[in-house]
Amino acid sequence: MGLKKEEKDTVIITVDTEEDLHITITIGNAQIGAGVVFFESNQIAKGDIQNLYLGKGKSLHGKKCKVVTNVLDANPATNAVVIVHDFDNGVPSSHTYKGKLDNEGDIYSLVTTYKFV
Repeated sequence: MGLKKEEKDTVIITVDTEEDLHITITIGNAQIGAGVVFFESNQIAKGDIQNLYLGKGKSLHGKKCKVVTNVLDANPATNAVVIVHDFDNGVPSSHTYKGKLDNEGDIYSLVTTYKFV
């Protein structure tokens, strides 16, 4: 079992409202995965991340959220990995990441940092 780790540059999310900001992590291609969300260096959730509350829009300005998403290649039909991070009330609201693993059973680990402005 191999591990492929990828770290993305910081992604800017604009939050100019007083609306609630939530994150949802979706694992595609019939693969198995989970996430860990750190807000301002504190772990706030792990596992299946669905509609996780991060705060009120403008109150998040200048703050950072780090998301670690690990995917196990469990689909014998493909070694492709798709991860989607959705932020409701953030602009842009959806971020799609794609990867390819060498072997079935390998793990893809994506580390992404988001900064709210």
